[in-house]
Amino acid sequence: GTWQFMSCLLLGRQHVVHTIQDDMESFVHVMLYYGLRYLKHNYARNVPVLLKKIFDDQETDNDGLVVGGTLKRSLINDFGIPLGPDFEFSSAPLQKWFKWAVQAANQWIEHCSPTPLSKNRAIQGAQGVEPQLQFSDHSSMAQAFVECLNSQVWSTDEPCPIDAAPEFDGGTTGTSKCPFASKDIDDGSTGGSTKQSRTSNAIGSRGGSRS
Repeated sequence: GTWQFMSCLLLGRQHVVHTIQDDMESFVHVMLYYGLRYLKHNYARNVPVLLKKIFDDQETDNDGLVVGGTLKRSLINDFGIPLGPDFEFSSAPLQKWFKWAVQAANQWIEHCSPTPLSKNRAIQGAQGVEPQLQFSDHSSMAQAFVECLNSQVWSTDEPCPIDAAPEFDGGTTGTSKCPFASKDIDDGSTGGSTKQSRTSNAIGSRGGSRS
């Protein structure tokens, strides 16, 4: 897998077997990554910093192993930092799907690796009856995405896509003349490359093979 799009549980080394749920969460991260870079939203001026914080996040644990996913987990858990609850894509269908997907991913992560807060919520829930897991298989994700694509309220006046972080590909996309390029996008470079440790460096050392 590509480090930037791997699931929170894999990055945090909280399980060894690579599951379909990891792939579904990865799809959410891919959508967010390209949405942040090319689609209109209300965090446009912070895109270079957001990409680095969300997707390159990593640290070395007490065993000397590279782990990550802390900020992804925060984002997925009630839209925590570095995004906040006010984050919004201008496309209503995409925003609706993204909110559903993040909540479904969070439900699965808490099911697999519950936090003290999620345990309290379970205790306070309806007599211990666990709600249906949206990530139990891929059907709910597929249905939600098809409904998003089939929506009749997609905007027809969106300007052409622009890369909100042109320095990530050598600056070749920074010359777009889209209407909102000059006022909504901060082209300030964060420097460096988005490429960090690959799976072979961070996850491969855990032993065992993916399935």
